[in-house]
Amino acid sequence: QQFSLSKRFDGDDVRTYASLTGDSNDVHLCDDAAKKAGFSGRLVHGMLVASLFSRIMGMHLPGPGSIYMQQSLSFRSPVYVGDDVTATVTVTGFDTKNGNIHFATEVVTSSGAVAINGKALGRNRVCAFERVGADGKTERVQPVSSR
Repeated sequence: QQFSLSKRFDGDDVRTYASLTGDSNDVHLCDDAAKKAGFSGRLVHGMLVASLFSRIMGMHLPGPGSIYMQQSLSFRSPVYVGDDVTATVTVTGFDTKNGNIHFATEVVTSSGAVAINGKALGRNRVCAFERVGADGKTERVQPVSSR
């Protein structure tokens, strides 16, 4: 199972994130500073971009009742203010005994560059999942709380 969503981060998003986190590094807030640092414009904070994974896992896949437990991230290429990005979360495995779910996570820019990739671990004991068995048939796995 997989879910994707797209977003364009604007200057207000970046300023709000900088205010909330205290990360007011000039490469995020000032074009000249970003250019002096070797970029073509202001950068969106990597963790702001990665926050799309939380939105997907909490609201869509697996959805409400989920707990986001762990994330590894590699920042591969910059996301600039005004860029369109698509975040994708893919279920790569799950443990039917405890409800743990393993995910692959990726953000791609509209130019096709991989901006972020990684792996995540979550838990959901209320959502059922589908998986393809060794015989090629799709089976529905019931949540831990309903067994």
